[in-house]
Parts: sequence; structure tokens; C-alpha cells
Amino acid sequence: MNHPYRMLYGPIGDTFGTWLAQYYDGLTPSVDPLYRLLRPADLRGEVNAWGGPHLTLSDANRVTDEKEFARRAALICARHEPPVVFFKELAIDRTALVIKCESDHLNTVRQEFLEATADLIDRGCLSDDEFQTALDRIRHHAGVDQADNEAALEVAHREYKSHGSPPIPTSVHFGLPFLVGLCRAGRRDSLDYFLRYGQPPWYARRSTLHLTICSGLRLAPGDQLGRTALLDKYQHELSGEIQRRLGPQPYRPPHLCMMGESKTSMVRTRRFDAVINDYVEETRPDFEVCDYASFNTAEVA
Repeated sequence: MNHPYRMLYGPIGDTFGTWLAQYYDGLTPSVDPLYRLLRPADLRGEVNAWGGPHLTLSDANRVTDEKEFARRAALICARHEPPVVFFKELAIDRTALVIKCESDHLNTVRQEFLEATADLIDRGCLSDDEFQTALDRIRHHAGVDQADNEAALEVAHREYKSHGSPPIPTSVHFGLPFLVGLCRAGRRDSLDYFLRYGQPPWYARRSTLHLTICSGLRLAPGDQLGRTALLDKYQHELSGEIQRRLGPQPYRPPHLCMMGESKTSMVRTRRFDAVINDYVEETRPDFEVCDYASFNTAEVA
């Protein structure tokens, strides 16, 4: 049985959110600087499948009890007034171009929620057949790094076995490909945390909140020079328009959105797969709002 996906988002509305939503849908006019992320190469990645512009509070995981997920989110938000969020500078995070955001209050809400719902993440143990299927995908992929990909998969298999073959998230976003990606990155602390707790390593700390512009960049993990040059380019091309569209700050979301897969809307998107170290095209359900968790506005002027 496949349990449903659930995520918690901080929605981005107003003029800025509408501008980004139009870009996510591929409708940006050629005079707009965001058009450079659509043509000649579409760099959106997965953003067109994520249910609109947002701040991520929890990631795309399957949960064992969606009603309990909603109940806990509502209880936590009811204890807090709408948080103040400041949008800061552009940054590159792995394969994504993002806007860094600052909000100690929203980060507190995020941490409370992640701790309260950790037991709801649907987890399962990887089988040897799953590793064999991944090896078959590597050997049928037309990329040039087949030997490196096979070696990374072997390291992941060895690490998984050495940790006692623990249950990890059943979500495609945080399953075997995610494990392979952690092994590629060589971060022992992150790998050990993931295999011990079965959740993304950034759940262990207060991380920088961000709003994703695109997630389809092609940069090697260690290519710091390339990242710096690319970020300088985007700063020059996009920063002015982003600041203009943002308008007055700060931003205060009145509620958070609980997201799940649509039963009617499908979307064609591109997801990075660390097993083959490349993007895969797929058609899958769009994410949409399933419920809301409202902040306490009783004492807000």
C-alpha cells in the first residue's frame, strides 16, 4: 500500500507569488528576466510540480496517517502568531537557485513540526532487488559516467548493509537515490543521521529557509568556481526584478498549507536522480492544497 504524500508549505501570495506561479507554469513572456530560465534550456526542474511558490517546512514524504499529520500541524500553528519573514539574497543550493529567507519564528514552527511528526514518515527497508533494479537503470542510461555511477551505488549498498539495513523513507525523493546522493557527497555526519533516523539530515538542525526559483541546474557538487560564476550571473539578471516584485517587506503568512498529490491534475516534470546522476523526465500528479493550518491572529494588530 502506498501511503499519501504530505508536506507543509508556507504559501507565497501577492504580486510576487503570482509572478513566480506564472513562471512555474511556463507562461513567462520573453521580456521577463525569468524567461532565461525557460529558454533555450528549461531549468525549472521540479518546481512546476510543487503546487506553487512556497517556503518548505517539511519535504515530500509519504505519511502513515494524513489526518494526524493535519491535526498536529493545526495544533502547532494555533500556538503561534503569523511569523515575520524577510526575503534576502539569491543563493545556489545543490541543483537549485533559491532566495534565502530569514525568520527565527517560522524556523521555530518548522522545528516543532518536524519533531512532532517524525513518527508519521512512512519508512521501509531496501531490498537487494531494489539495488539490482538501480544497477540495471545505470547500465541502460546513456550517460558517460556509468563506472562512477556503479561505484556510487556499490558504496551506498555497502553503507546500508553496514548500518543494519534500517528503514528509510518510502518517498522516491528520499529513498535509494537520496542515499546514493549522500554517499556521493561524502558527508559522513549526514549519512549516519539519515540511516539512523530515516529522515533528511537537515531535519536535525535549524536550516536556512528558502524559496526555490528553479531546481534544474547542472553543477558538480565540488564545482565552487562554477557556482560562483553562475550565481553572479543570476544576481545580475534577476536580483533587481525580484526586489521590485517583492514589494514592501516583511511577509507574514496567515496560515500554512498541507500539500498532497492531486487526484485529477498531472504534470510533466524533471527530477534529479542521484543513482544515474542525471535528470529524469516523468509525468506524475501535481501537488495541491489538501488543508490549512492557521496561525493565531487574536493578538495581531
